[in-house]
Amino acid sequence: MCADETSCDWEKVTLCAFQYSNSTDIRLKYLDCMDSNKLPLFYDPSIPRECSNQIGVDFDAVSTCFEGKEGDQLLKQGMNATVQHVGKGSFTLPTVMVNKKIVCTSTKCNYQVIAQQLNGNDRVTDSGDENAFRNDNNDNTPVSITYYFASK
Repeated sequence: MCADETSCDWEKVTLCAFQYSNSTDIRLKYLDCMDSNKLPLFYDPSIPRECSNQIGVDFDAVSTCFEGKEGDQLLKQGMNATVQHVGKGSFTLPTVMVNKKIVCTSTKCNYQVIAQQLNGNDRVTDSGDENAFRNDNNDNTPVSITYYFASK
């Protein structure tokens, strides 16, 4: 089930913003912006518009994605990935994994801290596995970050 349990609009617009973001850092800033707002039960485009404008994501592209088949496909892919990796049972929203290790859940997710850790700055975590941020290959392999939000 999606976070608001009436539709998956907040999740879909987030996936669309991710689609038109060119870095993990931008995605984390978008999540931070969205989560810092008290999202109303029903979708209101003013919040994702403001977050997009704040961090430099093309809201026209996000809106077109959200209103079209692309957003529906991204949502379906996201839900399938969630079920595949987390299962159909209950889990805390959101669950953020870095390199397949849980680094935070629920209100304990501080996206600014995650961004700092991904950028190799402070290694202090508020929860989760700080070793998730290491690149065990000692090469330029990118760190993978996954944001699980909902399943149906």
